[in-house]
Amino acid sequence: MGFNYTPTRDFLTEVRLGRIDGYSIEARRGWNPDSDSVAFEEVRYLGGLRAPLTTPALMDAASSSAADIDLTGSNAWKIEIFGVDGAYNPISEVISMNGTSASAPTAQSFLSVNKVIAVENGSFNVRNAGDINIRTASGTSGLVQILMPQDTGLSKDSHYTIPTGKTGYLVSLTLEANIRAQREVAFRLMARRNIIGGGGPPYAASAEIFVWSAISGINPLPIHAGPGFEEFTDIWFECQPENNNTVAGVSYEVLLIDNY
Repeated sequence: MGFNYTPTRDFLTEVRLGRIDGYSIEARRGWNPDSDSVAFEEVRYLGGLRAPLTTPALMDAASSSAADIDLTGSNAWKIEIFGVDGAYNPISEVISMNGTSASAPTAQSFLSVNKVIAVENGSFNVRNAGDINIRTASGTSGLVQILMPQDTGLSKDSHYTIPTGKTGYLVSLTLEANIRAQREVAFRLMARRNIIGGGGPPYAASAEIFVWSAISGINPLPIHAGPGFEEFTDIWFECQPENNNTVAGVSYEVLLIDNY
C-alpha cells in the first residue's frame, strides 16, 4: 500500500535561497555597545544619531590601525560598501584600504550607506585590525556614515534604505539588552520616507512606527502583518536604557518585494 508525500516549503526559506522571483531578503544586525539613558540613540556601533546625507557623496575609508592596508598589511586589504545612489538604486563598490590614512574615494556617489564588509585580508583567518570608518570623502575629516568595529569584518548598524522599485516588510526581529546586568531597554523602530530628488527643504519627516519597552535579555519577537515600507524609505532602530553604559542590539530581516 503506497502513500503520497507532499513536502512542505517554507516561503521565507525559499526566498532566502533565491528560488522565488521578485522577492529577496535583507538581513541587518545593529549593535550599540554603550547606550545611555539621557535620550534615544541609534542601535549602531557609533551610537548617537545619524546625520543623514541630503545629497549623494563620494566615500572613503580609514582605519585606526596601520595593519589595515592593501597589499602589505596583515589584516584588511579591501572592503565593500553597500548602499543606494541619488535615485535610490542599489550600488556597491570595493575600495582598497590605506591604513590610518584615507583611501582613494569611491567612483560612485552614495546617498545612503547600508553596510560594509571586509572582502580581502592579508592573512588567513583574520579580520580588520582597527575600527574602520566609512565617511564622505575629504581626505581627513569627512562625515562618518558607518563603522566596521575592530575584529568583526562587517558593520553593526541597524539602518537600511529601501531601494527604488521595492516595498519592504519586517519579517523577523530579535531585540537584545544587557544579559548579565539584566538592565531594561526601550527600543523603537523609526522610518522616514524620503523625497526623491532630495536636497530640500522640505525634508521628509521621521516617524516612530513601533515601541517595545522593558526589554531585557535576548528576545525573538513574533512579527505579524506589519506596515509596508515604500521605496526611498530609511528604517532604523533606536534604544534608550534605564541605566547608562548599557549594551543594546537588534537583528532583523526585511522582505523586499518588487513593485510591478
